Amino acid sequence: MLAVDLSLLLAGPNTILDGIHPDLRASLYRAPASGDQGDFVNDQKAKESGIDDGLVARRISCVSSFPIAQVFENYEVTVRGQLKRSKSIKLIDAKIKGLVVRALDGGTVEVSLKASAEVEPDDLATLGKLHLIGDIRLTLTPPDSVSAGAEDDDDEEDEDGDESDEPQRRGDLLEEQEREEERARAA
Repeated sequence: MLAVDLSLLLAGPNTILDGIHPDLRASLYRAPASGDQGDFVNDQKAKESGIDDGLVARRISCVSSFPIAQVFENYEVTVRGQLKRSKSIKLIDAKIKGLVVRALDGGTVEVSLKASAEVEPDDLATLGKLHLIGDIRLTLTPPDSVSAGAEDDDDEEDEDGDESDEPQRRGDLLEEQEREEERARAA
């Protein structure tokens, strides 16, 4: 069995921090105060991204980025290309580690992480092909969702009647990022 480390960098609304720790977003962001320079574009992006509580101003401007020491184990990582019929690869019992959070102005956050898992040789070749193509869709499914969805995976079907190889429930960490990408494609 081979192992693979997928290094990822995503930028999205700060609400994805809620999936890491429920108090993290409020620790890094605050509502804009009187006298803060407003930014119409950032305000609009925040509303479109579902940041309803107004926490878009960085609370501590001198903090650039910082690591999250926790390792998240037993995740399922699903990787597929953007094309509808792209082969999907599921990596089970993955470790999510090396998280680094960077708070940006306007309610945006960057999160970098590594997903480590064992992989079959054929899947490693497919991952290489997807890397060359460039645009991939990645879903992280937390352990509770993996075990809950395992019973129903065989019977699940897409709208077009094909069996789905997407997990039943999406991981909290990237769910908000996927919504943002879908809104951008629709616009």
